Amino acid sequence: MTMIDTAAAMAIGGYLVASLVGAAAQQARVLTRLGQVESEILRARQIEHLLDSAIDAARANPPASEPVAALTATSIVIVADRNRDGTIDPHSAERTTFRLRERGGSTALMHAIGRQWVTLRNDLANTSHLAAHDTYGAETGEAASVAVVSLALAPTSGASARLVARIPR
Repeated sequence: MTMIDTAAAMAIGGYLVASLVGAAAQQARVLTRLGQVESEILRARQIEHLLDSAIDAARANPPASEPVAALTATSIVIVADRNRDGTIDPHSAERTTFRLRERGGSTALMHAIGRQWVTLRNDLANTSHLAAHDTYGAETGEAASVAVVSLALAPTSGASARLVARIPR
């Protein structure tokens, strides 16, 4: 083997090592991004579960009035007569609220069961919104006619999600 052959073999070996290091770095970036996406999906599913739980409670324990007690552009209140006494106790688990609240340039998603408030997300863009639709698919602002609730979450970084829940009728 001559000096030129040795130099060529070393150059090829160096190129292969650099390629492997580059591929490993790219794989690490891809795995990191997949982890972030998985985390965003999990966070969205947790919020969806809370919304579904409130609606399932209203379905299983229908209140004397409509299951959506109040509706604004930024909040929805879902009620369920859990103890079946014919009244809704606003300070108990019979009343569940979801609210989008602007906080210093971003939006927070708040959740309340009775009077206990919890911030579910505080990293949402101001484009996040709550929409309610009637049985014909038209957007509505009247609590009595809500058939579907849509919550669009747009994080300031990461993947956005749209959560949709059907209100029992």
